[in-house]
Amino acid sequence: VRDLIEAFGEEYLDTIYKRRITAGIHIRVVRDRKREMGDLWSDSVKDLRQVRYAPETFDFPLTMYLYDNKVVIFSTKHENFGMMIESKELYHTQKALFEVLWGVSTRA
Repeated sequence: VRDLIEAFGEEYLDTIYKRRITAGIHIRVVRDRKREMGDLWSDSVKDLRQVRYAPETFDFPLTMYLYDNKVVIFSTKHENFGMMIESKELYHTQKALFEVLWGVSTRA
């Protein structure tokens, strides 16, 4: 969460969050505890969000979104890049990896 706020700003991310809720889009998130900022955007039925924490040995500074055969990647502010790739094969591969990570992660 900290990396996203540093890269995009809390105001912009709050706008995106509100649009997602209004659209009824549920999300599942795997986070790195070392990069958290308290309870900001925590696990919430009302906010249509499930959160889990990756095992301590995992370190992933990038943020990744998977939807509609698209893989969207945002770096930290340090490297300052973002990209979207539309590919069924990449989407399905990344989705399978996410499901494995989700399975070994702990509930928030």
